[in-house]
Amino acid sequence: EKEEEAKLKKAMAGVPAPKGEMSFFQKVPSKIKDLEINQSLLQSYIQDIKKHYDEAFEDVQSEAKASQKELKEVGDRLKASLTSLSDKLSQLQDASASLRQERDQQAQ
Repeated sequence: EKEEEAKLKKAMAGVPAPKGEMSFFQKVPSKIKDLEINQSLLQSYIQDIKKHYDEAFEDVQSEAKASQKELKEVGDRLKASLTSLSDKLSQLQDASASLRQERDQQAQ
């Protein structure tokens, strides 16, 4: 790269530039260097953004797993409660039927 710059400077030495302005051949290396800097900055920015998105995605996945676990636990508790209520309802229905039967027998 330095050899190319040296060759370019040597070649540009014989090229007259208008007063107060750089010639095309003097501007090209500067523009190339600016583009390389811009590309490097853009690449660094993209890597930082990717890192932040990866971290955010991991956080979202972790939260989703935690929520899924909580929902399963709530669902299991609801099933247990429903089963318990169903059993109690059956017991109440049996007790009610037994009481009716006793009442009917006493009425006779």
